[in-house]
Amino acid sequence: MSLFFEKKIFVPFHLGDPAGILFFAHLFSLSHEVYEFFIQEKLHICCNDWFHHSQWAVPIKSSNSIYYLPMKVGLYYFVRLSVIQIGRTSFVLRYQFFKECLLHGQVETVHVFCERSSFKKMAIPSFIQQNLSLFI
Repeated sequence: MSLFFEKKIFVPFHLGDPAGILFFAHLFSLSHEVYEFFIQEKLHICCNDWFHHSQWAVPIKSSNSIYYLPMKVGLYYFVRLSVIQIGRTSFVLRYQFFKECLLHGQVETVHVFCERSSFKKMAIPSFIQQNLSLFI
């Protein structure tokens, strides 16, 4: 059974342009905020342990975004995070931003597991792969 993670977010004024529309680059910041909640709430890993693990790191290899409708500052949006793909060393996440059932934007990120000391690719730890697979 596929699941998704959904989080309600607020778009603060300081992330907008002079017209009160979310500045395009900040969609990635909002996505990363949801990613941190996902790690803690669904992968059951403290963010400090995830981002400062002694054996591995999980940098973002690539990302892209699509805007369908403007996102306005001062409003709440629902973000739906889905796992799109899980490989041996990497996984892909999709974030969809909704307001009143309308899709306003989407971000996809590719995350790669690598050894902390050498930054060589490594297999996704099995317990993480199992937890991620619930969302595909």
